[in-house]
Amino acid sequence: MDNSATTRVSKEAAEKALYMMTECYGNPSSLHSKGFAAEKEMTAAREIIAERLSAQPGEIYFTSGGTESDNIAILGAAHAKKRAGNKIVTTAIEHPAVLNTMAQLEKEGFEVVYVQPDADGNIPKEKFDAAIDAKTILVSVMAVNNETGVLLPLKDIAERQNVSKKYLEQIVPILNKSDMLQTNRGFQGGYRLAKEPDQYTVGEILRITEGNLAPVACLTHEPNQCERNADCITLPIWQGLYRTITEYLDGITLQDILRQQPAESTAGRSENE
Repeated sequence: MDNSATTRVSKEAAEKALYMMTECYGNPSSLHSKGFAAEKEMTAAREIIAERLSAQPGEIYFTSGGTESDNIAILGAAHAKKRAGNKIVTTAIEHPAVLNTMAQLEKEGFEVVYVQPDADGNIPKEKFDAAIDAKTILVSVMAVNNETGVLLPLKDIAERQNVSKKYLEQIVPILNKSDMLQTNRGFQGGYRLAKEPDQYTVGEILRITEGNLAPVACLTHEPNQCERNADCITLPIWQGLYRTITEYLDGITLQDILRQQPAESTAGRSENE
């Protein structure tokens, strides 16, 4: 439960913090026993957080707090993407750490659109969708408002991209763990392809996200383990179909798909989407 950013920590967290401040207080960059011990604890913490977020340990950054994190994420993303556009979409009920940063970006020439909530504190989906266009380089919205408790669910984002919420929740961690994506935080917040689009095939992606593409179960293992393998008169048909499916899907790359999209549908899409 959040009590206006003053939530009492758990007993376990408090005990760990006390241990770190009294027993393991060395500078993790120092070349002495206390420093080595602190570095070990920090590395372990980073690995735990990375696992929870389906990220890599090297992608986890420790900051002094939420304000610094907001500044790094928003300013970094805006400056990194300013060649692609200058429009940023947020809401009028963000934390001051975000609103103050947006005000600074406006002084720098960025166009910031503040979507207004309705009487209940919710952000109407149609207002949010109307604000996003080809010039938009960043959308910054808190997942849960710290004062009202209003949620901005993943479902709304998924619907805008015409992707099922449940599928989006499942596919991103899978692709990330398979090194198909890179998790970029701070200056390049979000997910991006780990390789060029022409190096990904549709078949490769489907095998990672959906499993084996064999039309019948007996073709999912090599060699074929079906006890009727030698006598099955339909096996050649299924083998031919499987071969056709595999060759067809492995012959299509992400770049091929991008070439087929209308120019206006990709003009404002960032590489992190």
